[in-house]
Amino acid sequence: MPPCLLLPVLACFALWNLGLIYQWGSVSGAGAGAISFREAAHNQFFVVPAQISSQLRSYLVRRSDMMRHIEQRDLEGLKSIPERCPLPMPQLRSHSLTSGP
Repeated sequence: MPPCLLLPVLACFALWNLGLIYQWGSVSGAGAGAISFREAAHNQFFVVPAQISSQLRSYLVRRSDMMRHIEQRDLEGLKSIPERCPLPMPQLRSHSLTSGP
């Protein structure tokens, strides 16, 4: 491969992998269950860019609301899997994200 093409190809692979990491960590990805390559590829080009831009805008404008929403979604996810957890689930304390130490 010519050296002038190496950097763009590596950048494409890096972006592709970052998109897969994002999908795995979000509800639309493999973290939510099995996913086909076709669905993952579709998400890479259509779903991920829309979600990332929306979440970036939320993070910059309404960070505390976004963090509260993520925390609530995670707590609901934890409540739905107690039968798979062999140890007792710890009680999570709710805290305010806007208050100081």
